[in-house]
This record gives sequence, C-alpha cells and structure tokens, in this order.
Amino acid sequence: MHPGISALLAADPACPLPCIFGVRPGATIYTLGIPSLETHPWIDDVIVSAELRNTGNGFIFINWSGGQPGSLAAQLVSSLWVEGGFVEEIRLPTQIPFGWYWLHARTPPGILIRLSERSYRYIQPIGNDMSVQVTLACPFGRDDLWRANAELRFGAVRPVDPNYIVATYPRAQECVR
Repeated sequence: MHPGISALLAADPACPLPCIFGVRPGATIYTLGIPSLETHPWIDDVIVSAELRNTGNGFIFINWSGGQPGSLAAQLVSSLWVEGGFVEEIRLPTQIPFGWYWLHARTPPGILIRLSERSYRYIQPIGNDMSVQVTLACPFGRDDLWRANAELRFGAVRPVDPNYIVATYPRAQECVR
C-alpha cells in the first residue's frame, strides 16, 4: 500500500474497511455519523448540504484540519454521499497518481465509462467495498490516465449501466466531437 494511504487505512482498527472516520457506508445513519466526523483530528469542519437536510439524500462535505495525511488532496472536496438517510459512499481525492494504484492493486481491470461527450471516468474496483477512480477530460491518452490524481471511494461498488461502458482497460479515447 502507498505510504500516504497506509495512515488513512490503518487509522482506526476498531473500524475496519470500508469504515472510515467511524462511518460505515451502507450502515451508518448520517445523523449518527456526524459526531464521529466532527471529533476526528484530521477534520476541521463538516458541512451538511441543504438538499440532505431537506430530503435525506445529498452530500456531507469535509474540510480538513491540516493533520490529515499529505496524500489526501486537501484543496479538493472530500465528501460523503447519503441516500435515504444512510451514508452510502465516502469520497476522498488523493494526490497519488492513478498509475500507482494500477500497478499495485493486483485486481482485475476496471472499466472506462462515458460521463458526457467530453469526459470519462475510469473505475478500478478493489474488493467489493472500495474503488479507485479518476475523471478525465477529452482529449486524453494513457499518460493522462497514469498521471491523474486518483480518488478513493469507500462503499459498495455499484454496477454501471452497460450503455456507458467504453472499454475494459485504459486506452487513448476518441472524443465525441
């Protein structure tokens, strides 16, 4: 495991993956998880979206305290996705190139999906409850994929609509013009 991620994954032995910061995706009710987030030494502020407060579906955003591992991209938005009042996914952008994960994950190839005419996302599952993802804008090639900073996602890896799958391995893509 990348040394910058080891601290994150080993942060709480009482909370095994996919549990992070005392929050277990798929099991934790968001209102019960917020106190764990607010008291975590790496987290400075927790912001609940108005959509989540009003509907039970939406985001919780994390602002870092400066004590988090340097591999987490503090300048990018880290978040928790909530559906029906339960935390379903934790999203943590990193400063670690996707190529590092690709070389070390030892998992089957991921999938490349089209998000729009000008953007794609590569999803590399790591087990059933974690994935490494990267979003790329057109045009891009293999080097862009390898060098792009990856995002860790904790929670059940959801099936992707086959209509959006472009490739099962990274390759240079022709962008829709």
